Amino acid sequence: MLKFLRNYVFVVPLILFFILSERYLLRDFWFDEALTFLNFVLLPLKKIYFNYAIPNNHIGYTILLHIWYNAIPQTVQIDVWCRLLSFVFAGVFIIFSWMKFKRFVFRTMLCCFAVSVPFVIYATSVRGYMMSLLFVMIAVHCACRFAYESSLKNAVVFFLASLCCVSVLPSNLFALGAVVIYTVPFYDTAFYRKKSFYQLAGIALMAFFVFWMPLLPQLIKASQLGEGWHDRVGSLVAGGVSFAACVLLPLLFALFSCFLPYRNHKVRYLRTAALLVLLPLLFLGKVAPFPRVYFPFFGIFMLIVSGFASRAVAFVRSKKICRWKYVKFSFFVLSLILTLGLNYFSSPVKLLSGINGSSHQDDYFAPWYCERTHVPRHAANILAKQEFPLCYLSFSSDPWSVMFYSALNQIDMNKFCFDGPRGRVNALPDGALAVINKSEQVQTLTERFRGVFTEIGKTPMHRIYRYSL
Repeated sequence: MLKFLRNYVFVVPLILFFILSERYLLRDFWFDEALTFLNFVLLPLKKIYFNYAIPNNHIGYTILLHIWYNAIPQTVQIDVWCRLLSFVFAGVFIIFSWMKFKRFVFRTMLCCFAVSVPFVIYATSVRGYMMSLLFVMIAVHCACRFAYESSLKNAVVFFLASLCCVSVLPSNLFALGAVVIYTVPFYDTAFYRKKSFYQLAGIALMAFFVFWMPLLPQLIKASQLGEGWHDRVGSLVAGGVSFAACVLLPLLFALFSCFLPYRNHKVRYLRTAALLVLLPLLFLGKVAPFPRVYFPFFGIFMLIVSGFASRAVAFVRSKKICRWKYVKFSFFVLSLILTLGLNYFSSPVKLLSGINGSSHQDDYFAPWYCERTHVPRHAANILAKQEFPLCYLSFSSDPWSVMFYSALNQIDMNKFCFDGPRGRVNALPDGALAVINKSEQVQTLTERFRGVFTEIGKTPMHRIYRYSL
């Protein structure tokens, strides 16, 4: 019975993950998701790879989503069906990680992570972050096998895993750097003398250049757009605190282990250098990356932390504070309870959400697009009942999501306009509509367009007006 529980207890958090995901699966698209779908997923398959005008195109993921979308059943809503692809990646990530990495503390962290709000959000997101997380973990497993036996077969498998990884986000190259550093203990202290160690790093770099060299001009141009956070320290803190809130108790045990005597500590502590790969990612760009970019690193970081936390758990066992099986049970249950408390009780969530306050779309715990008031489809339903020559969407109204649901209502996309990279809207024709966020003031529109705006509808998210000269 104990063996059965040890091997299959992950079913419990897996069931919890399914239950907690329901509301997130049914939420409306937000800006980035709708933009991804309308601008990239609907392209012909052969054009998706060569369209990297902006970083929103997670190419490898977008290609799979294009194929996934074309297999949609008639009875399923488009937005829900698209979310299910990341949901499948999340389930595979849980099962794969549980089966391939059998350290007790890591499995505990995995279960905690699986029921955390950040995991649930990205497991239902129409973006490539969950796919990235899965392939980083696959790359770790392949890299470890290559470190044990540097055969051609293992090299090819690691190359393919790395290729899938960097195909989603170019920043995943840094995650692969962490993967290579993670293998250092397999080579012992003389790792820098091992040819296979450099081969491993070379394979990761080769995968990056194979995928991105044909797109290098577009990649350079996209990197110069300056998308990200201007607060570098804030970006790192937001990502670090979000990770800690998912696996707090094992993380505290890992910190405690630093004060314990440790044999052969040099080679083991070298593995922590994998945490430092975030620093070049943080400082090389014009601005710091959005904290969402750190999400694919969480799996490899859990592996590193679990190695140190295991020592602390073993220390408790050696002191015979209680029987070993109860130590494991207590550690597992307390870790799970603490994660659920931090992620789902209003006070800690409000505190954690405040840390991400400078960029609400990157809030790991309470982003505005996960609130129940985020209902762009309601505004689209009102627009579908109106006749209008043009509809102005304020940037705060989340224009791409309104256009997505309007397109589902058979409204011509050419009837919409909003301020963006292509320019500012200077005038509106008589009879045009305007959609603004509920927090915006209509007086701003009146002063800008020099006309009369009469309210014709409202939703929990929007106010809709008709313009007249």
